Amino acid sequence: MHETESWESFFKTAFGKIKEELVKQYRLETDGSGHPKFVAVRKAIDRFPPSVKILELEVDRQKHTHLKDDLCPMITYDFDSNEYSVQYLGKLSPHESRFQELLRTEFHINDHNFVKSFVEDFRTISLYEDLSSYFHFLFYDPRRDPTQFMMDFIMLFDSHFANEFAKMYDSTPDYNKLYGLNADPVIPESELLLRYSLMHSFVRLDKGGYRKMKVEDLEQDIANIQLIPKVNEDIRKVFDRAKKLYVFGGYVYDFFVISHHYSTLALESAIKHRYYAHFPMNVKIRNKKGKEATISSIDHSRIARFCEENRKDGWDPNQIEIEGERFAYGMSSVLNWLVRNGIMTQWDSKRCDLFLQTRNHLSHPTFSPTYPNGVTFTAIKEIAHLINRMFDSLG
Repeated sequence: MHETESWESFFKTAFGKIKEELVKQYRLETDGSGHPKFVAVRKAIDRFPPSVKILELEVDRQKHTHLKDDLCPMITYDFDSNEYSVQYLGKLSPHESRFQELLRTEFHINDHNFVKSFVEDFRTISLYEDLSSYFHFLFYDPRRDPTQFMMDFIMLFDSHFANEFAKMYDSTPDYNKLYGLNADPVIPESELLLRYSLMHSFVRLDKGGYRKMKVEDLEQDIANIQLIPKVNEDIRKVFDRAKKLYVFGGYVYDFFVISHHYSTLALESAIKHRYYAHFPMNVKIRNKKGKEATISSIDHSRIARFCEENRKDGWDPNQIEIEGERFAYGMSSVLNWLVRNGIMTQWDSKRCDLFLQTRNHLSHPTFSPTYPNGVTFTAIKEIAHLINRMFDSLG
């Protein structure tokens, strides 16, 4: 009875602290919402403490020097129990026949080869198949080191139990089932491109007559639209996606509008990078209170994040200086800066502003627009010209 009470008191205290840590780790919003996995796992955590079965093994520490105590426990946890209880199964040598019996009846472990291997080295921390068949073996008496037990249990919980609870308590609605929605048909590769293509509906003027448009025509459209070497790689990657999407619009017509969107994203990136190129790698920023900081690799997102994290010290991205001049935080401010510094003409600024409006429209849609290939081609061509003109002046 004394051993049972000792273990019962220990686990009640330990699981109280473990529950506090797991609640922090699997944090939910104040209304109880959160990531579906976290919501499901918290349902299990809210049932803590689990009931426990514990078997103490008499071990030879001279032979197994990694073990820290003469009695090392094997534990199984019952998370479905409605009432907290501790069942103490006693102390015994792992070489006794009753050990095999308890593994089978209390821990549901029937793999004799595994048991034999386990007894030979005592290095297996846990055997886990599912919540009905596992054990947790500790190299020490957790009552002597409750902090270590907390860390070990949380590691076992995160690596094994949490995934089981996520499936067990998942309450995410299956809208396909609720509304009787069928999966999209899987089309053979040979037929896939034909399904979406509208190429047969378009013609090209050729030698005084008309012919059906081919994908090669789209490739030819943009083959000569290139960015100059001074344009950096990040911009090139985004612009390249716009060109690829334009070509594949020949197979899937909706790709033309996505291509158009990506071309405006490339322009936005270019405008920012051209502004950044004016400053050194490490820039000094100063707020209205006179406080200073150094930021490496100037970037709007990085500066905004720094200001948000240090807002209490008076950092506001709209009211800071960078290398002694007012930081151009908004895109209109950046465009004005480029015009003032002779990098961009007023007309180019107006064209950029128009494309940025398109970018905003496509990034935050309230309806689904469709752009024909001609409109997208014109945008890609002009945007390449605007980017090249900005970077041509870069030393």
